[in-house]
Amino acid sequence: ISELRNLALTVLVKRMFDQPATYGSYNREALWRHSLAVAVSARKIARVTGAVPQHEAYIAGLLHHVGTLLIDLHLRTTFCKLIKQLSESEPTYRKERELLSFDQAQLGAHVARCWHFPTNITDAIHYHESPSQYAGDHEKLVYIVSVADYLCSRAGMTALGVFNTTPPSDFAYAILGVDRVALAIIWDDLLTHIADATDF
Repeated sequence: ISELRNLALTVLVKRMFDQPATYGSYNREALWRHSLAVAVSARKIARVTGAVPQHEAYIAGLLHHVGTLLIDLHLRTTFCKLIKQLSESEPTYRKERELLSFDQAQLGAHVARCWHFPTNITDAIHYHESPSQYAGDHEKLVYIVSVADYLCSRAGMTALGVFNTTPPSDFAYAILGVDRVALAIIWDDLLTHIADATDF
């Protein structure tokens, strides 16, 4: 049932990305591929670690950048200004807060709450870019999405075409119980299968 639900959600979210758009380093199709890659990678981390149910990791990963898409669709002028100002030396969320007074993760979490997603999903969306600031009951899911986001970006599948994702802390790997062997398995699987997994 969870796999069927994930497939249905994937199809619905994919439709939000159907209209192509490109500006500077940004490509809407690439944002979709990043979102799906993070979903697949988060599920893989959940499977390897047993930290959270796999379907929860998949959904949180799939939706972690829904705020970016909404800004792209509804605040296009400001979004293009954001893309122009991105750099590898500064996380995107800082520039978003400067230009918008909020960041995409905050917006995404708000919208997910409006869509009646459970707290664990909304928390993971909200804090995946700043997991050290999280103090709730769903820490492992937050860190899974954070690690998956970083790994996919490092593999070249960035959200906005610029690699400025902050590396996870040692605490992130410790709380998930990810040692070097487990991380190597996740990384090898990511590089080997990510292209097939995101061909949707």
